[in-house]
Amino acid sequence: MRILEPDDFLDDLDDEDYEEDTPKKRGKGKGKGRGASSARKKLDAAAAALEDRDKPYACDNTFKQKHISKPSERACGKRYKNRPGLSYHYAHSHLAEEEGEDKEEAEIHTPTPPQAEEPKTPKIGPDGLALPNNYCDFCLGDSKINHKTGQSEELVSCSDCGRSGHPSCLQFTPVMMAAVKTYRWQCIECKCCNICGTSENDDQLLFCDDCDRGYHMYCLSPPMAEPPEGSWSCHLCLELLKDKASIYQNQNAPPS
Repeated sequence: MRILEPDDFLDDLDDEDYEEDTPKKRGKGKGKGRGASSARKKLDAAAAALEDRDKPYACDNTFKQKHISKPSERACGKRYKNRPGLSYHYAHSHLAEEEGEDKEEAEIHTPTPPQAEEPKTPKIGPDGLALPNNYCDFCLGDSKINHKTGQSEELVSCSDCGRSGHPSCLQFTPVMMAAVKTYRWQCIECKCCNICGTSENDDQLLFCDDCDRGYHMYCLSPPMAEPPEGSWSCHLCLELLKDKASIYQNQNAPPS
């Protein structure tokens, strides 16, 4: 807030400020009109100066300047005889208004936190396995029909989450299909290392081409630095299938 002194308004009464209103040619009608206009302006200026002298405390609050487009409304302009009157005006007019607008802006710009979705917990059966879905996650068919082949096909289900799929949709071989029935098979989303039991570093997981079990390359003995080319069989399938394991079938395949 700026306090206006009476002397600030005395300069407004100089005759030089109204030099343009002085008629250059004295006519019967126009000269009188211009003289009256000039006199009226001087009287108004004098009255304003007297009012400003009586009420030297002016409110120059410009808070609304950034919210409006009319230059004439950028300042309040209210005048008071003493500082307490000006302070009362500011506290009850502008301060409350500013606090109200700040609260509105805060409410507008405060983002509503997204509601976290509760993770879906699979239903567990009496045998400790997740209850299987009755449809294929890939073709959306069921055990009565595979929508890709148009034939009936049994479903294989994940023991952890219950997702199901047709063996042909999962690209299982007959050997792999027989193997997944002998252990708690896991889908690709739930797959864990068969040695350490964790699913971390899934980019290091190898999948056996005979049973679809997963193994970290660094958990193998000896560990592997790079994934092998072609088919790969885990130690369990090597012991079970012997020379019929996929790794040997791939080696014996004729070069293409």
